[in-house]
Amino acid sequence: MASMTASNGMPILRRDGDPFFNHLHPETILMVQVTQECLADVFGSDGSADQDLKALRDNLEAILKVVDAKSCR
Repeated sequence: MASMTASNGMPILRRDGDPFFNHLHPETILMVQVTQECLADVFGSDGSADQDLKALRDNLEAILKVVDAKSCR
């Protein structure tokens, strides 16, 4: 499986099959978990670990925009 790091250099890990990583946000650290279903339905992953990581990497900026918007609620 390809190795990958998040925006803060922390590794991308897996929990229950879904990739997750810690994201530095002002005054806090958020754990971001992106479901395999989201990666497949929204970003076109075929469900394999390598394709999940590619979809996450290719769309990290868009994913982080959603994370930042949701964390401000």
